[in-house]
Amino acid sequence: MPQKGRPIRILVVENNSKDFKLLQKSLTTAAIKRAETVDQAVETLADQNFDLIFLHLPVADNSGLQAFEKLRNKSGNTSVIICCDKNNLELARQMIHEGAQEYVLKEKIDQDTLSRIVYCSMERAQYHERIRKSEEFYRGGSDAEQKRTAEKLHFQSAVLENITDGVFITDADNKVVFWNKACVEIFGYPENEMIGKEPSVLSVDSNDGTDMSNIVRRMDTYGSFNAVVRRRTNEGRIIWIDLKVTYNYDADRTKTGMIFVTRDVTDIQDEEHLLKLFQSVILNTNDAVVIIDATSSPKEAAQKIVFVNEAFRQTTGYRPDEIIGKTLFTLSGPLTDEKEMRRIHEAMLRWESFEGELLYYRKDSSTFWVNITLMPVSDQSGRFTHWVFILRNITEEKNADEQLRDQNDALTKTNRELDRFVYSASHDLRAPLTSVLGLVSLMRRESFGEDAGIYLDKIHESIHRLDRLIQN
Repeated sequence: MPQKGRPIRILVVENNSKDFKLLQKSLTTAAIKRAETVDQAVETLADQNFDLIFLHLPVADNSGLQAFEKLRNKSGNTSVIICCDKNNLELARQMIHEGAQEYVLKEKIDQDTLSRIVYCSMERAQYHERIRKSEEFYRGGSDAEQKRTAEKLHFQSAVLENITDGVFITDADNKVVFWNKACVEIFGYPENEMIGKEPSVLSVDSNDGTDMSNIVRRMDTYGSFNAVVRRRTNEGRIIWIDLKVTYNYDADRTKTGMIFVTRDVTDIQDEEHLLKLFQSVILNTNDAVVIIDATSSPKEAAQKIVFVNEAFRQTTGYRPDEIIGKTLFTLSGPLTDEKEMRRIHEAMLRWESFEGELLYYRKDSSTFWVNITLMPVSDQSGRFTHWVFILRNITEEKNADEQLRDQNDALTKTNRELDRFVYSASHDLRAPLTSVLGLVSLMRRESFGEDAGIYLDKIHESIHRLDRLIQN
């Protein structure tokens, strides 16, 4: 623990200089030293002592729990805080189960959050150290040492009462005998309502694996019990808690009950659920989804693809390992509209969303049309980190439109030809009719008798009807 008057000494294991500067800016009162790799951190720990270690995931020179195990083996009881993104949450939780004090999401790093986490971690470390020393005193033989131990146990009780984690203790009959202030805040039950009750009153699902028989079995096998489970508050609200359970012992190392340490992680669980929901949508949608790294400038034509879904493979023929690390220019070809490509590039320069249509090329060189939608994605600080492209295959629609245009063109051509035919037929038919009408007029001037005049009238009327029909 830091001596009074000196700053907290923190060792940061981080190979990203931007993230390190962000951490450094948020912890202005601490003495911070950086190690870019776990091996460098181990070397530094050989020469210096630190109050806290910040381990950023992922680390370059070690994978999985190896990084944490190396640090723990060298740092002893120094508190370790894990900094990670959402992709490494499960690994961070494993490290907490192995002894890390806390974890924090990188996108949520700010001065207030870090100050709180550092304070809580130091508080828990101090508490565990006092318990360790009190056990040493208690195992001594003198009355003076036992008195000092009693005083320290009283102090520890005060620490338990005010620690920021929810802590409650049960007796051998599984009845709550201690319920601290944080438990009141987390679960909403006053101390007097929980003393004497079983922890199961908080349960939501009796089959969630936290029944007493399963907890005992796990603790007898592994020494402790760790789980993230749902619990019901006094107001009926369902929350997620990070639950850790260990046995409580008396001076003779006889089990007297259990110690439950809880933390409300509802916000994190909700974010994970939402993330899984988004992942499910992206993975199962029929539209091709492409995610591109936006950390390089849009002026650079080499912004790389970092993710494609299964629909992309089905649409383009490219497997993820064949396209990740490349650019969308891979899908362009001779018939791809360069003007539309420039519009996309200009939208990216302005960090704006875009929608349009493009002709792309599959892996087998065949073409297909897509409705392309792109949008920038930012982190919580407002910094743009990725571009999301959604490619909807509209080849069938485009082909149908083209067929309709072809049919319209053919129909228009037919109509024009028909008009020409009608005009020609009308002209060709009316010319002899006109001649016949002229002959009828001449015949009227001759004297053929009364009956002939009647016949000529009928011929004249019939020819006029035929002429009107042709005109119409």
